[in-house]
Amino acid sequence: MDLSVLCLNKYNLIITRFTPQLKANSDNDDEESKKIALNENRNVYIGKKLVYQVKITNPASIKSFQKLFINKMDSGEVLKRFYRDYDLKTKADIDDMMNEKEQLNYLKNWEFIGNGLYEIY
Repeated sequence: MDLSVLCLNKYNLIITRFTPQLKANSDNDDEESKKIALNENRNVYIGKKLVYQVKITNPASIKSFQKLFINKMDSGEVLKRFYRDYDLKTKADIDDMMNEKEQLNYLKNWEFIGNGLYEIY
C-alpha cells in the first residue's frame, strides 16, 4: 500500500517508538523477548522497550505528519501549511497548535536517523 496517498484526516494517529533491549537474563514478565543461543552455555534475550508515544488528533497535525514523514516534503513548506490550516477558534487553540508543532519537531528525532556509524571511545 502506498501510504503517501492514504487519507488520514478521518482518523486519530498514534505514533509509538521503541528502543531495542539486549539482556543477559530473561524477565519473567516480558513475554515478547526472544531467546537467542550464542553457544551451548550462553543465551541472550532481545526485546523492545516503549520510549515514546503520542496521539495526534488535529487534522492539520495529521496532514503535516503525513507530508513530513511519509511524503518526505520540505519541513519549512509543511510548517507554513500547518500554521495556515490549523483551525484556531479560541486563545487556548494557539497553545494546542504550538504543542502539536513541538511534537512534530520532536518526531524528527525518531524519523530522520543520521548517516554513518557512531564513534566508539
